[in-house]
Amino acid sequence: MRIFIVIALFLSFIFVAEAQSIKNISRESKQESSSKKWGYENKANKYLWWDEVSRVKAGFLSTNRRETMTNLGYDTDWAISPQYEQVSRFFSENLAGVQLNGKVGFIDAMNRFIIKPKFEPDKELHGFSHGLAAVKMNGKYGFIDKSGQYVITPVYEYADNFRDNYLATVKMDGKFGAINLKGELVVPCKYMLEEAMITVPISNKVYKQAELKVKMDKDNGVYDEILSKVGTVEKKVNDLIRDSSYIPPYEGELKLKKENDRVGIADKDGAWILPSNYKELISLGDYYMLANKDDKWGIVDYYGRCIIDPVFDAIDYDKNGQVFIVNKGDKYGMYNLAGEMILPPGLDAIENFEDGKAAVWMSYETGYVDTKGFISDSLLEKVFTKAAILDKSGVDKEALPLYTQILTVNPAYAMAHNNIGIMMIEQESFKEGMDRLKIANLMDPNSKEISENLKQAKKDRNDRRWNRISAGLETAAAVLLVATATYSAVETIKNGGSASSSLSSLSDGLTSNSASGGMSLSERSSGGNNCAYYQQRISYLNSKLEREGVSSINQKANIRGKTMRNQIRGNAAAGVFSPTDFESVTGSELQASNAQSSYVREIQRELQQIQSEARRAGCN
Repeated sequence: MRIFIVIALFLSFIFVAEAQSIKNISRESKQESSSKKWGYENKANKYLWWDEVSRVKAGFLSTNRRETMTNLGYDTDWAISPQYEQVSRFFSENLAGVQLNGKVGFIDAMNRFIIKPKFEPDKELHGFSHGLAAVKMNGKYGFIDKSGQYVITPVYEYADNFRDNYLATVKMDGKFGAINLKGELVVPCKYMLEEAMITVPISNKVYKQAELKVKMDKDNGVYDEILSKVGTVEKKVNDLIRDSSYIPPYEGELKLKKENDRVGIADKDGAWILPSNYKELISLGDYYMLANKDDKWGIVDYYGRCIIDPVFDAIDYDKNGQVFIVNKGDKYGMYNLAGEMILPPGLDAIENFEDGKAAVWMSYETGYVDTKGFISDSLLEKVFTKAAILDKSGVDKEALPLYTQILTVNPAYAMAHNNIGIMMIEQESFKEGMDRLKIANLMDPNSKEISENLKQAKKDRNDRRWNRISAGLETAAAVLLVATATYSAVETIKNGGSASSSLSSLSDGLTSNSASGGMSLSERSSGGNNCAYYQQRISYLNSKLEREGVSSINQKANIRGKTMRNQIRGNAAAGVFSPTDFESVTGSELQASNAQSSYVREIQRELQQIQSEARRAGCN
């Protein structure tokens, strides 16, 4: 007997280790607002593309802005798309209870029915605990193992899963009690409320005593036999869950059923499993079906689950890769069998998977993608180089789509964000440009070039803000001038003077000095001697001219330089690129660029004008 106990304990230890070796599933239930169906969103252990999206979701971006820049209009939150009437809140011991077409079954993280839906609905669904789960059949509750077989006969009016203390709440004759792992009633069903039995002091004395007794019995091996049997089943099921290629067999007979020129799926008795919402259904094998609705394609299965919404131009089931390859707008992406987007449509082609990898194409360049959505770095680098060459050659309309395509499949590609940011700023889309540069800096904080680009963009933004403030001050000065002149006119009339002469003075005050050669608006409002204003403005323009002559031009060179925008001198029109197309920007080139800068000349002209006005105002 002692030898049996030791062996049983050893086996129990192995089964626990096996269960814990499966990667923790961090998924939480979520209801879709429009369909009211339930699925699961991924909270951790996400695929590569979603990880990259999460990195981009920085605090400085609004929710709408983040969605626009990363989610591309697709549902990306779902690890298991919404397809159930009810689900357990979390996965426990690698399984979750779900309700489909009025029946309850258990799925794994890949949305495979490990236990097919055959049990009755419950007010609250669970996963498993200690290898057992409470289920309802013919109005009575019992407990099954992970093979779906009953271990504790269904005789209770209600039952909850086993707790950590190896006790499970049950209900008989309208009152609550508790059972142990053998199904023995160790707390009599005499409590009107479960809380009174478990948590209320004094009232919970019997429960506490049962808890101590069960712990002692477990330590003495009383439950070793049942735990060993449950553990053996659990190990077999965990092996299946661990096998990503495992396709559970489908049990049942189905037929296509038409109604009003639409087709759905019915069981052998003619009852609807999948309503007739589709124009066409085509079997793909492994109980998956192509579903056409409004000339768009999605994926459904024999259970009636909508795995992928019908929004794509075409879908292919790659059995070797265990993925669905989707096409939309001549671009290809991937979903896994659970309905989770692995990669949004952003590649020009995806070939068949072999040994976990598939050849892919983008802008006539080739690379590979794996079943997790990882795209070879070399492919993105080659496409980025092409985009940079076009960018350098001034062909922004062709460069921007390539940068965007890179970010579609890898939202955290820092240099693509950087270059788009500079494009936007050059086109005076300042908010877009700043957002892109901030993201680039977040993705690659060690990049000196990106940091300098962002720093300079912030300085330029402050300059634009100063210009708006200056304009506002000049407007305020004009209002002050009108008010002063009006007050003077009123006072003149009060003292018996001529209203026309006063209004004439007001008109003269508002006449542009450019026509008369007189003082500027600022000069007039300050009595004609606003030397402090001139000194401030001259100092500001000198500082800006110096900065533009060094930092700003150097920044523009860096943007096109170290990021490959000015390092590349290839002939984009010819489409021929070679290592000789890359060259560093020299100091003399920067000086020449500075001398030719229209922006600098504009600053110089403004400085000369202000200096001239200052001299006329008598300010040295």
